[in-house]
Formats: sequence, structure tokens, C-alpha cells
Amino acid sequence: MRRLISENMIRIAGIVLFLVVAAFFASAAGFTGERDKILINEVCSSNLSVIQDKNEKYPDWIELYNPEDHDISLEGWSISNSGKKLRKYVFPDVTISANGYLLLFADGTKSKNEEDPDASFSLKNYIMTGRGSISLVDTTEIHLPFTLTSKGERLYLSDRSRSLVDTVEIPEMKYNASWGRNTDGGNEMIEMIPSPGSSNNGAEKTDETTLAEPVFSKKSGFYDNAFELSITSMEGSEIRYTLDGSVPTETSELYTGPILISDRSKDENLYAGIKDISVDFLSYAKSEWQLPDKPVDKCTVVRAVVFDESGKYSKIATASYFVGFQDRSAYDDHGIISLVTDPDNLFSHDNGIYVVGKIGEDYFKKQVSLSSDAMKYISENPEVPLDGTVSICGITLNDWTPSNYTERGPEWERETEVSVFGSEDRALIMEQTVGLRIKGNRTRNNAQKSFNLFARSAYGQDTFKVPFLDGDEGERSITLYTGANDERTKTKDRIVSELTKNLEFGTIEYGPIYYVFLNGEYWGAYEVAERQNAEYIAKHYGVKADDVVMVKNGALAEGTAEDQELYNDLKHYLYTYGDDFADDNVYEGFKKIVDIDSMIDYYAARIYIESGADWPGSNVAFWRSREATDLPYEDGKWRFLMFDNNLNMLQSSVSKNMIDIVSSSGDMFASCMQNEGFRRKFAKRMKEIMATVYEPSNVKSVIDGISEMTENAAINSEKRWYGSNADEGYFRKRMNEIFGFFNERQTWMNRFLEELT
Repeated sequence: MRRLISENMIRIAGIVLFLVVAAFFASAAGFTGERDKILINEVCSSNLSVIQDKNEKYPDWIELYNPEDHDISLEGWSISNSGKKLRKYVFPDVTISANGYLLLFADGTKSKNEEDPDASFSLKNYIMTGRGSISLVDTTEIHLPFTLTSKGERLYLSDRSRSLVDTVEIPEMKYNASWGRNTDGGNEMIEMIPSPGSSNNGAEKTDETTLAEPVFSKKSGFYDNAFELSITSMEGSEIRYTLDGSVPTETSELYTGPILISDRSKDENLYAGIKDISVDFLSYAKSEWQLPDKPVDKCTVVRAVVFDESGKYSKIATASYFVGFQDRSAYDDHGIISLVTDPDNLFSHDNGIYVVGKIGEDYFKKQVSLSSDAMKYISENPEVPLDGTVSICGITLNDWTPSNYTERGPEWERETEVSVFGSEDRALIMEQTVGLRIKGNRTRNNAQKSFNLFARSAYGQDTFKVPFLDGDEGERSITLYTGANDERTKTKDRIVSELTKNLEFGTIEYGPIYYVFLNGEYWGAYEVAERQNAEYIAKHYGVKADDVVMVKNGALAEGTAEDQELYNDLKHYLYTYGDDFADDNVYEGFKKIVDIDSMIDYYAARIYIESGADWPGSNVAFWRSREATDLPYEDGKWRFLMFDNNLNMLQSSVSKNMIDIVSSSGDMFASCMQNEGFRRKFAKRMKEIMATVYEPSNVKSVIDGISEMTENAAINSEKRWYGSNADEGYFRKRMNEIFGFFNERQTWMNRFLEELT
């Protein structure tokens, strides 16, 4: 009897335990008898410039939508782009409000629960706190441990019970478009104009480039004589084309037969005479630049698109044809690049990246509105233009005022076709779609502006098909550099980089010189140059690009928002101990933060050539690895980068004591100069650099080699941009001045170093 009672008690206890455990798991899974519904509402798998995250990056994103009339917690839910691994990302305690949205950034950021997706659920935590999960991430902005591909894939959303709630198949997408429900929570999915974090209702559908692009009978290249170009379409639909670089539309010229391609160099200029490219062409400004008063050399740019009756169309086919250039010796010895983009991308008032434009006009109007004298003048002279072309009570535009061309970032990047031709046989080396931006600081106001070119998967390929610089692989981005303040000789930055390339700081590698044609018109000579970014550090120092933190001119240039703290640590040390570096303990503490050899080489090399125009208040950059390891250059110390020397090596500054100037500047060098050991080390290293890197015969050898390569291109380009102000003797004068600077600078620097020690 007792045994039967005991067995019954065991059975009852087991049932009770089962019910408790079942209740626990039901509670942990959020089971309520009705399943909450969350939908994948919109996805952008190629976010070039739609929306930024807190790191000022543009990751791909996913928008979730809550169609219910009550808030829903996603704690324990998961999302993935793999049907075999549904819990790639498990949500922390984050809630989507009724009829609300949640934006997720798919940038491959690793969260703490990525390695163990079930780590968010803890039995011990549930017993102790009543909660089944632990929030392991900052939920102010959710970053997913996977990325999306613009080629197409599937997404999976699962609830706490690991049941699939929603899945969406994403097709191949073009950049800055999204795949979403045409109404929030609806069943029909369309490619649309993105609306991250807001309603899809009424979203505008994007056009689809579904037709095969047209085929040209001849490829881009150089041709001795005129020829007829045929354009065909496999679709049998109509072909529309343009000859001015613009994107063909349904109202563009209809192709009805072969097009005569001839030398267009005598045709009227379409773009070379635009004055809005610089404020220096305004009536109240002064400029040595001259817009061409006669036609510039030209190639013929043909762009064509296929359209059908339903409104579908193809991708754009683009080609650049140079006819009759075989006898133009001015272009000998250098390659040629043709850049083609819709003219509005460059020169339109609202969105053109090459002009003063609307931003300049709006800035001018704002300054006028703040002046009572100007407002009175306008009331008395209502016909006066307010676009900045006329000075009003001393209010003008200048080379530092905001303009379209001073804008930065992906929003001011424009899709561009680039064709590259070799220097010897003019063979077509590369054709590729890239992104184009304006590069520089004050020199963005120059008539001839530098460009940054970006290879991106959004445009078809994330590296250039062939390398522009030394190496076996193509770069992700390069600069087409005018020389900036040294645009008339295009040598100074190259000279400094060549001289200092073996010192303990990063220098820019300069590649070939190219003659650039912009939308078919000759635009001058450009140097290919590296961009000092995370990829640069990875290439030269072996640190992973994702682990690079870079500061340029006092602002974070590479890294995440959290990396600002690493820079703040450096600033805090200097702020706290900046006046105490005479104490060896303080100086030794600084050496744990900054690579002192890199710093000394950088300041010694820069002080020697510096004119003091911008530096050290500007043009300063340094970098470090985010994590400290035992690997070379991954010790977490800051190291320096050299750039922007086009205002240096001036005869007028040969006797300038830059050691004294920088020692009183208040920067980290000034702090270090308090320490006797640093001063001795700096003086010794400066003498070594003077005796080797800056030794006059070594300098002359470098200058002569660069001059031989650059002179003809620089003179040719100067004629394009300076007209009657061009001086063929200018190049040689400047080279003599640069060598004279180095020859004389040794004497002065020895005197300054004697005073120092």
C-alpha cells in the first residue's frame, strides 16, 4: 500500500514538474495562443547613399513592420539570410510599436551572441530574474552579423519558438533601390524608391532595366579616319542615343541608321566655357585662369538605350571615340582617360557637383538676409540678382564659401563611365562604371578640380579591373589629382613622397599621368594617386581594413563612432599632461600611445620643407589599429601619414624656423619638445634625414626624374586652363626654385638645430 502511494506521489510530482517546465518554456517562448505577426517590409541590398548609420556609413538595411494594434517585443526572435542557420541574429529586448517600423543595418557587425545564437536564453537568468534573455547589444541601433548581396537572396524571420514568421525572396537590385511591399503589410513586392523607417504606402516604383543593352559596331578607341557607327539591338526595339554625355531618354535622338563618327575638335564647346565652376570667374573676383576662347580637343561620346512599347528599357551603352589624334604630339607619352557622366551630374544648378550651384546661391542669400544694409539696398534696387554673381554691400562668394562642389559623401557621388587608354599604342585598357566625387579642400574652387574614383559592387565591380598603381590587383578607389595649389607644375607632392617613402610614416604613391577628357572635352592632365584610407593601411601595413582607426584634421576619418573614444584618450592625455612632458614618466606614458619614431620622422621631414601656410593647424593625419596584438603595426599606437605638400618648398620660406613655430603651436610636438630626451632624439634624426633623404644630390636626382616625366603634360595642361596667362618657362623656373630651396635649406636648418641643442 505504501509502495502504491509512493508511486502515485512520484507520478503526481512528475506531472507537476512537467507542467511547471512546460509553463516555463511556454512563457520563455512567449506563447499566448495567438502568434504575433511581424513582417519584413522593405530591404535595400545596395545602400550607396540612402541612409547613414551612427558611424556615418551606408550599410545595407532591412525594415521590419508591425501590422498589429499592439506593441510587440522581439526579444528572442531571430533573423537570417540562411535557411540552414535561422538564428544568425537573435534580437535583444527591443519593441516595435503598433503599426511601427524597426530598421536593421546588415553590415556584418559581430554581436556577442553571434557565435552562440542560443546564448540569449539562459535558464539560470530566467530563474533569477524572470527574464529568459540577456540584452547583450546596444539596441539604440541594431547591426546584423551578416551582409546582403545585390545579386539577390532570401531573408528569414523567426519568432521565439523558432517558427518561421516571414520570408522574402529579394531579386537582384540596382543601388539605392529597395525591394518592399507596395503597401505596408501587403502581399505584393515591388522595386521602389526607398522609404526606410516610414510607410511604403504610395511608394514610387522604380523603372526596370530589363532589356538587353544595344551593341556598337566599334569599341571605344583611337581611329585615324572618320567612320560610320552602327548600333543594333537584339530586342528589335527602338534605340535612342545622345552625343553630349547625357543619359538617353525616350525623347532623345532616334537611331535610324549609321552615325558618322569624325573629329569633333572644331565643334563648339559644350562644357569648357561654363563659368559657374569657380567663384573666381565672377565679375568681382580675380583669376589667372581663363576659360577657352576657342574649341578644345574633343572625342565623340556615344550613349544609347533600347526602349520598348511598354516603357521597359536597357542599361546604357557608352563608348568614346578619338578620331584624327595620330598627329597630335601634345598627347604623346601619357595615357588618356575618358570620363562620361550625365552633364547634370556635374553642372546642374541643383545637383551638379562641379559648380557653385544652389548651395552657393543659398549661402549668398542667407548672408544678404543677415545684413540690414544689404536688405535696404535690395529694397531700393529690386532688380539686383541674388545668386552671388554681383557683390551686394561687400557681400560676395569666395573660395571658402559653401558651394555644390564643397559637398562631400555618397550623396555627392555620381555614376560615371571611365575608359582608360594606354600611352604607347592607345589600346583600350579598361572600361568600367565607377563613382565620381570632387576631391580637395580649398582647391575644390579651382577651375580644374581633382576627382576621386570609386569602384563599387553597386556599379558592377568592387575593384578596378586593372591596377592604376603598382600591384597585382586593382584598387577600390584612386584619385585623379591636379596638383592642387601646384597645378601648374604637378610635381611637389610627388617629389616629397618619392624622397620620404622609406621613412617611418605613410606617404602617397603617385602613378602615371593621364590626359583626361570629360564628356568628350579635353580637361587637362591628371596624376593618379593613392587615397590614404583604411585600404591604404591594409595594403602598406598589413592591418585589416576593418581594424583601422584614422584621424584626419582632428576628425575621425576611418572607424566606427565608438572609435572616437580611442582618439579621445589621446586628446585627454595631452590635455591632462601636455605641460608636463619634461617629466620622463609623462613622456614615457605618451610613448605607449604614439609610435615616437613615426612621429619624429614625420615632424622632421615636414618641418624641413614646410612653408607654414596650413600646417600644423591642418593637413595632419594619423592612424592606429583598433585592437592591440603582437603583430607588427597592430600595437594600438598612433602612426603618422604625410600628404598635401603642394604649398611647400618655397624660396620665401627657406629661412623660416619651423622648429620654433611648431614648438609653440600647442600640438603634441610642442609638448614633446619640453622633454630633453625627445629634443636630442629629434635633432639627431633630423640631421640623419638631412644627410640622406634631403641631401642636395639625392634631391636633384629625384627632381630631374620627375621633371622629365611631368614637364610636357604640365605645360599642356597649363595652356588648357591659363590661356594667354600660360608661360612655357614657368615649369622650369619652379623646378629651379624647388632645388634652390633644398640646396639652401641645409644651412638654415643646421643653424636652427644648433640653437635647439
